[in-house]
Amino acid sequence: MPRPVNRNLLDPITDRNINPRPYLGYMFETAQLNLDSVILNAIRQRYSAFLLQLLKELQQRLPDNYKQLESMALLSPEEAIKTIKSNTIIDVAEILGFTPEIIDKIMQQWHILHININKVAF
Repeated sequence: MPRPVNRNLLDPITDRNINPRPYLGYMFETAQLNLDSVILNAIRQRYSAFLLQLLKELQQRLPDNYKQLESMALLSPEEAIKTIKSNTIIDVAEILGFTPEIIDKIMQQWHILHININKVAF
């Protein structure tokens, strides 16, 4: 089953999310000993600003229906044939706007789906 995305990815990104002293690679870190501290701080600040802007732009490219798409992973075949299932499919049904009566029917069928699949497979 696809791994769910970290929920924090959808939260607004601020400069406090960025490491103020980012690791810039082995070559840079070993060469930094020869750099002036003012230049070194400028490089790190510029890198952090670039990373912050990059993360904001990537976040803006996420589709509006990202939560719905993420929850669709719950409908994977691996999840459907499990004998013991969680009730997280309720979240998918609610997002898709089903009524409580329909959600109840979905849950009944969801919990016996593995039985029907095993009958067909043999």
